Amino acid sequence: MQKNKKRRMKIILLCFIIPLIAAITGLCICTVLAFSDNISDKYTIAQQDGSYHNTVLKGAVTGKSFDLSQTEVNTWLNKKYCVPKDDGLYNLMVYFHKDRPSEVYARVRVNGHFLALSAELTLSADGNGTVTAGLQSARAGELPIPDPVLSRILSKVFVNNSKISTEDTRLHIDAGYTYELKHSTVSIHITELEPGEGIVHCRTNSLTAEALHALIDYLASDEGQEKISLIYNGIKNKLGSLFY
Repeated sequence: MQKNKKRRMKIILLCFIIPLIAAITGLCICTVLAFSDNISDKYTIAQQDGSYHNTVLKGAVTGKSFDLSQTEVNTWLNKKYCVPKDDGLYNLMVYFHKDRPSEVYARVRVNGHFLALSAELTLSADGNGTVTAGLQSARAGELPIPDPVLSRILSKVFVNNSKISTEDTRLHIDAGYTYELKHSTVSIHITELEPGEGIVHCRTNSLTAEALHALIDYLASDEGQEKISLIYNGIKNKLGSLFY
C-alpha cells in the first residue's frame, strides 16, 4: 500500500514537473530567438542621399509625379525619426518591391531592451498628407510574433512621437511640411505613392496652388490692402502726369 502511494506521488510530481520544464525550456528558447540579432546589415544605413527634399520640392513645383530612391527615403527616415533616446526607434530601413510586399527592418529599444524587428510592408496615402504603413508577418529576431504583440511594441516605440500614431499594426505617418508665412501657411505633403523595385513613385499637392492661396491671403490682409492702395495711387499719379 505504501509503495503504491509513493508511486502515485511520483507520477503526480512527474506530471507536474515535466510540463513545467517544457514550458521553461520553451520560454528560454523563445527569449533567445526574440533577442537574437542577425539582421544588423539590413537595418543599418550604408549609403546616404540627402536630395529627398529637393526631389519632393521639384515635384511639388511642376505638379508632376516623381520617383524617390530607396536611399533617399531611408536617409530621410533615419534623420527624421531615428533619434536614439532611451526607448524608441534607433535604426530603420525600407526596401521597396514592385510585385511583392516591401520590407522593413528596424532596431528598437523597448523597456530598456533592444529588439531587431522585421516585417512585410504595405504603403498607402490618404491624399491629405498622411501615409499609412501596414505591417504583417513580423518577427522579433528569429521569432515570429503575433499581431497583438507587434501592436504593443509599436505603441511603446512611438508613444512620444508627434509625427507617427499607431493603430493595431498600422503606422499613420505625417508625411508633409508646413511653412509658416506672415499671413498664411504653405504646405507640401505626399498625396500618392506606389512602390516600385528599389523606388517609390510619388505625387504631392501643387505648390503653385499653395503659393496662389498664400498670395490671396496676403492681398486680403491689412498690409496687402495698403500695398495695393500704394500701387494703385502710384499708377494713378503716373497716368495723371501724362495729361498735365
